[in-house]
Amino acid sequence: MFMSEGQRYQWVDYAKGICILAVVCLYVRGNADSYFGSSGLVQYFVEFARPFRMPDFFLLSGLFLARVIDKPLKHYLDRKVLHYLYFFLLWTFISWLLLILTGKLNEDPGDLIKSLISMTIVWPYHQLWFILMLPLYFFATRLTRRVPAWIMFPLLCGLHILQSYPQLQLGWGVANNFNERFVFFYAGYIFAPLIFSFAEKIKQHILLSVGGIALWFVVNSWLVFNGFSKTGIATLVLGFVGCFAVIAIAVLLMQCRTGFKWLSYLGAHSIAIYLPFDWILTGLSAVFFPLMPSININLYVLLMTVLTVVLSVAFYWICRPTPIAKWMFIRPYWIRLVK
Repeated sequence: MFMSEGQRYQWVDYAKGICILAVVCLYVRGNADSYFGSSGLVQYFVEFARPFRMPDFFLLSGLFLARVIDKPLKHYLDRKVLHYLYFFLLWTFISWLLLILTGKLNEDPGDLIKSLISMTIVWPYHQLWFILMLPLYFFATRLTRRVPAWIMFPLLCGLHILQSYPQLQLGWGVANNFNERFVFFYAGYIFAPLIFSFAEKIKQHILLSVGGIALWFVVNSWLVFNGFSKTGIATLVLGFVGCFAVIAIAVLLMQCRTGFKWLSYLGAHSIAIYLPFDWILTGLSAVFFPLMPSININLYVLLMTVLTVVLSVAFYWICRPTPIAKWMFIRPYWIRLVK
């Protein structure tokens, strides 16, 4: 299953909940653009979140790696590599089949095979690139765990900065994504004690934290909307500052007890939402928009975001107890290295 074993830090789930909402909003924006020619107010949130949206996901994914990185290799590969690789390959194949069924791929057998290969090892389909990066990052971190962090971290920072310039990118989506965001995953791994300590301090200094978040909001907004956030060292700095800001927000929301408990739930099931939401959004818009073509664009975005998240969760819970469909979210016993 997707749930991590052992102790859960609730603020991590809140932070993941924020991230999954930001990702869904990104795709809803694209969906709205295709129907309306614009995306309304959500475009400002999407652009604001761009520097930290995926970096925070990866930083949070690396937080607990120190607990298992020295486990026996077979155990490690099973839980941290094969586990995510299975879901990537499965959902890539499902997406490929759905593209064929919806007439979005050429029906020539040769072209179909080329499309499947491209979606697997060249340019992963839509949001699935994130699922591929996880096993690659887990594997790469295991291989380099004996390399001192004072060598690895600056190296990965430099790689990220170089990757931020389009003219230096490779013509290979997998490599581009690997180079761009590995630094955040690795930082989650090596700086985990610092990050957990930071989260504890937020609880102790709530007013100061609120002031810091407000300052970050202003600075991040100014840099993003004035075009200073997409290249160079700014992408690295805004990525990390944004990660810590989201963590601070998550800790503060957690203090509200029940008011934002739903956000923690979304975070705890973030990957289960992440896998199917794009196709659910596509299906929803195909049905919804023809019925209400004159709907206000901002209302449309709000409804699509809420319905996409709710139906993704519902789809997950419907599939889990179903013998035919549960393999979409639960790795079968026979696809395991450790029984």
